[in-house]
Amino acid sequence: MPAAYKPKSLSKTRFMIGLQCPVWLWKAFNDPDSLPVVDAATQAKFDVGHEVGELAQRLFPEGVVLDPSDYFKHLDDTKTAVQQRKTVFEGGFAVEKLYARPDILVPVEEDEWDVYEVKSSTEVKDQYLYDLAFQKHVYEKAGLKIRNCHVIHLNNEYVKQGPINPYELLSISDETQAVESLFEEIPGLIAEMWRIKALPVCPEPVLVGQCEPYYGCPVHDPLYEALPEGNVFELYYAKAKAAEFYNEGIHELSQLPPDARISAKNQVQVAAARTGKTHVEPERIKEWLSRLQYPLYYLDFETERFAIPRHDGTRPYEQVPVQYSLHIEREDGRVEHHEYLHDEPTDARPIIAEQLKTLLGQQGSIIAYNQGFEIRILQSLATLIPEHEPWITPAINRFADLREPFKNYHYYSPKQRGSCSLKDTMPALLGKNHYACLAINDGETAQIEYMRITYTDVPEEEKQKVKKDLLKYCQLDTEGMVWMVERLRELFS
Repeated sequence: MPAAYKPKSLSKTRFMIGLQCPVWLWKAFNDPDSLPVVDAATQAKFDVGHEVGELAQRLFPEGVVLDPSDYFKHLDDTKTAVQQRKTVFEGGFAVEKLYARPDILVPVEEDEWDVYEVKSSTEVKDQYLYDLAFQKHVYEKAGLKIRNCHVIHLNNEYVKQGPINPYELLSISDETQAVESLFEEIPGLIAEMWRIKALPVCPEPVLVGQCEPYYGCPVHDPLYEALPEGNVFELYYAKAKAAEFYNEGIHELSQLPPDARISAKNQVQVAAARTGKTHVEPERIKEWLSRLQYPLYYLDFETERFAIPRHDGTRPYEQVPVQYSLHIEREDGRVEHHEYLHDEPTDARPIIAEQLKTLLGQQGSIIAYNQGFEIRILQSLATLIPEHEPWITPAINRFADLREPFKNYHYYSPKQRGSCSLKDTMPALLGKNHYACLAINDGETAQIEYMRITYTDVPEEEKQKVKKDLLKYCQLDTEGMVWMVERLRELFS
């Protein structure tokens, strides 16, 4: 039997899948090839989890790491380590077709054990408790006495100064009582998952009420994405209400009855869906335009972020600027473009702060889309480099948010599909999706690709291509805002 062989157990991973979606569980057991391959964003999350897991092991310097590559040897090595009462990292337990691997298993008292589940989040989530309850079930069936169950997660109050201190960066939460409250549910949940696995054909996916959205779902996410334009799930900030309508047989916005209890913004959406026409409130848009003062500075940042901070003065998952695009529009119509992309694994913030101090001047509106993000970045620069605070604080007071007319539904096109993000409002207003032809066309991909070429070993030719793609993407964000303001003026001035 090859070393890579592993029985089709109900593993911890499959158990968590089963909690979320029965269709996904059936496919994971019976038709795994039908599931999509792990994408770059998901792989990046896995990599972060491994990095935090390795850091957590430093809290237990006496621990031993076991190699899981050979399934049966791994089980034997775990058994030996347990018999020797060693702290075990990534052990493996299989019993009654159940399989679980504790991140950290620590011997306590004479014959008991504490379990530590390591998570890369900054809080304890409900699903982690089920994860631990399943583990406790497996380990006790394997003959261990589990005393306490803990979650190790990131401390979001930690600010890096010098080398990482895992005792300060990581928080340990004792979740023993919460796990005990769920423990009696586990046998019934396991039995139901075996029933689903044994079905002769895959259950038919149900769009609403079948999948608990702990994570993205490879079964249900494509169903939502495939829904036609004008479906009820486009209702702005009303997913629960949309689910109610869908279950009642109302699948399209145009089918909603006149007395449907929905918000004013949702009413705008319904009217636009019925007529196919754009809703506009000209006076409100004119008022927003009247607040703009030349020169106009269209600003956009791109960032990196790490679970384990890399730069002094940063917290877990803090957005750290590494790139900006700035279009400056003069009153006579002249437009100039400035940009910067940091290409070293060092802190870009001092360079960016110094450049923007000169470029942003002392007067004129600074236009961003969803200005809170750009403002937070500037505030972080002022905190990090106090000598820049005298120009940053006045600059923040000059901001104008281009998202405002769209967020407030002063302009709403059915083509936006309930969204007021730049990637949806720009094509709706301009009549063309300029992002469609870009190799990098969303912020998450931009962040992943930047971190990949900056912090991993990438061939120089590939690195240069990605840098060009990053510059094009960030430039379009600000150039597109120039076009949008110009178009709003054409329509409403």
